[in-house]
Amino acid sequence: MFRKLYLMRFITILLFALLMYSPSLAQSNFVIEGQVVNQETDAPIAYANVGIPGKYIGVATDEVGFFTLELPAGTESDTLQISAIGFTTKRLPVAGFKEQNNQTVAIQPKTYELNSITVTDKKNLETEWIGKKPNFFQRMFGRSGAYGEVGYGKNLGASYAFKIKWEKELPVRVLASRIHLERNDNDWPIVMRCRLQAVDPETGWPGEDILPVNVTASANNDGWITCDFSNKKMHIQKNNFFVVFEWLIEEDASSVVAPMFYMHKALDSEVYVRRKALGRWEKLSNNLMYQLKVEY
Repeated sequence: MFRKLYLMRFITILLFALLMYSPSLAQSNFVIEGQVVNQETDAPIAYANVGIPGKYIGVATDEVGFFTLELPAGTESDTLQISAIGFTTKRLPVAGFKEQNNQTVAIQPKTYELNSITVTDKKNLETEWIGKKPNFFQRMFGRSGAYGEVGYGKNLGASYAFKIKWEKELPVRVLASRIHLERNDNDWPIVMRCRLQAVDPETGWPGEDILPVNVTASANNDGWITCDFSNKKMHIQKNNFFVVFEWLIEEDASSVVAPMFYMHKALDSEVYVRRKALGRWEKLSNNLMYQLKVEY
């Protein structure tokens, strides 16, 4: 008798729970689409970030500004953020896209107010490469390993970031940045966009772009992927900042083999990874090989 009553109570509670949560179970993911363009020229904006930052959901637009973003149920009341280098960030309600999909989003070019920087006579300037590079033992006995992301090719806008701690005089001019590609098993080159970003004062992660500079570089095989800033006049008046390498895609391939980057274990790693556009930054326990060419 006791067992029968216990079973009936259990069934009653289970049915009540199903009735309470059936509306949420009926909900499903939904897809929004659109194109991001320049508000002044109507030109499409490639590789703009589109997503919900607080929930680390995002994608990047393709070469002609189009995006497709799958959102989980329950995000209808959230705000969609659209941002791109050199443009003002725009925010729109997700609900508007769900009601009228495939919208064109126009964003305004951003005006940067540059502080006056006094630059020393060039004949007194010094140039050097800083960052992580193979030491004597690594060059003699080889790397510790190689690091890659399975999501490459699907997560346009995923990034590696390296924190720079500059202890010499300012301003410092950035001439080039590079990351060491260990292996590429694809039939097309690996393309990366290089950015220089300020340290976010609240999180310590990469924050806003320091200057609206858009530089890309590629490599087919192993070796350095180098972005050239030498004609950009990138003078930075900060001791701490990030150099960021963002994955782009050269080919629209259904199957992409993750590229591998030169890596070794480290206790003092200042390497961060973001596995998709507007995703959460995470600190790695590995040091990837990167360098920054500076002039000061």
